[in-house]
Amino acid sequence: MSDRFETPPGVKWVLVLGLAGFLAGFVGPLLLAPDANLGPAIGIFISGPVGAALGVLLWALCALVKPVARTQWRLLYAVTTLGVLATLLSIRPEPTWLGYVFEGRVQSCAPPAALEADVLGYWRKRIAEVNWAAPRPGWEDQMRGMLRDAPGVVVSVRLERRNAIRQNRLLWNREAFAAGWQPQDEDVSFYLENGNCAAFPAGRDLRAYQPLTYDGRPVDVTAWPPSELLRVLRAAVLDDIPERWRGL
Repeated sequence: MSDRFETPPGVKWVLVLGLAGFLAGFVGPLLLAPDANLGPAIGIFISGPVGAALGVLLWALCALVKPVARTQWRLLYAVTTLGVLATLLSIRPEPTWLGYVFEGRVQSCAPPAALEADVLGYWRKRIAEVNWAAPRPGWEDQMRGMLRDAPGVVVSVRLERRNAIRQNRLLWNREAFAAGWQPQDEDVSFYLENGNCAAFPAGRDLRAYQPLTYDGRPVDVTAWPPSELLRVLRAAVLDDIPERWRGL
């Protein structure tokens, strides 16, 4: 065997375990869950320091017990392997949200232009409450024009229950699943660009889908008050239930 195994690891306990923990926590999330935004924070703040601390502890323990050098090296490799595996297996990001299947009852329906007074009144109140940002010039005229030009309708629905559709974010498991029905008691506004109020009379029972995934429309997050129609209306998108979830 190499002469290396005739000399105890010494400070290498700290260096090897710290570096292994750092790399497992830094690279692991990028490979196993690239869209979960977990790395490199795990390696820098958790697995790296924990590995180094474990190295200090085992170094001190070996200095006290004095096992032979070969045994210390074997123990170092075993602990390193187990630590890397434990770090990788712990990388289990929360499932992402795809949308909701919901059941509720239609409360009202109106074209965006009919909501002009309520919408402008709401944003005037919000602007009066905010002292950290000045409203963009001409926001009322821009918002008024947007509401008057917008097609479709805004439907207010009293939700009775909903079932969250989520998706795992593991490299080996991207399965979508229904999280289970939960009771609800709140009013939610939905915007239908091609809808009409004849299809949504007040009192109608409604079973539909609210997608939560980004639809690719540009959003100016710096605009105050907001300049996108959905954000102005404070409305969600209404869609047909995907075929897979129609049996829920």
